[in-house]
Amino acid sequence: MQLNTNSMKKILLLVVAALFAVSAFAQDYEEDEYKDKFDFGVDIFHDVWMGKPAGMDPGALNLGFSIFGMYEQHIWDSKNRFSLGMGGALTTHQLTSNMFIEDVTTAVIVFDTIPEGLEYSTSKLVVTYLDFPIEIRYKSKNDFRFALGAKVGFRFDSHTKYSGQRLDGSTVAKEIVKHKNVANIESIRFGPTMRIGYKWFNLSMYYSVTKMFLQNRGPALRHFSVGLTLNPY
Repeated sequence: MQLNTNSMKKILLLVVAALFAVSAFAQDYEEDEYKDKFDFGVDIFHDVWMGKPAGMDPGALNLGFSIFGMYEQHIWDSKNRFSLGMGGALTTHQLTSNMFIEDVTTAVIVFDTIPEGLEYSTSKLVVTYLDFPIEIRYKSKNDFRFALGAKVGFRFDSHTKYSGQRLDGSTVAKEIVKHKNVANIESIRFGPTMRIGYKWFNLSMYYSVTKMFLQNRGPALRHFSVGLTLNPY
């Protein structure tokens, strides 16, 4: 399923703006820790990539970033230790490697190896999603926290960037090449999530069940994300 990119971006920006406006001005941040409320947070994570094309050597650190807002409603027990969280997030993933995509518009996306001997500082694919997470949360009396859930995301943006010597080898001059809207990236992604930690600091994990590219239209890339969540819920 391919979505109208411009229309989707306008809708998603409005959703994100609304979520964070409500979060910023909500009156639920009172001292009653068990009150239903809006919360917000940020994720900083590293992506481990699987299904890589032959010869691809990912960078040692593929940092991603997410900012989210969620509504928390307490459920089930009389001690209010369990809650349901639902909301939205804007999440960016990147894949840095020794390869580049020469043509982002082809029917089948192919990663080509950067010619040996060329000096370069950056070669990466960046994809941004608008995610809608849902999770069951548990908070103990001493502020130990655990959350298990899932999220579905909609592709928001994609681009490649190469910075280094000219790829055609014609000169040693440096060039920066950027291409937007990489073809054949799945419009929708989903997968399970987990967080565990203490107070504001949580270890977070996400596994992408869906592959990044459409079937037979690109490499079978998918990723596992692990990182740190700062979340004052």
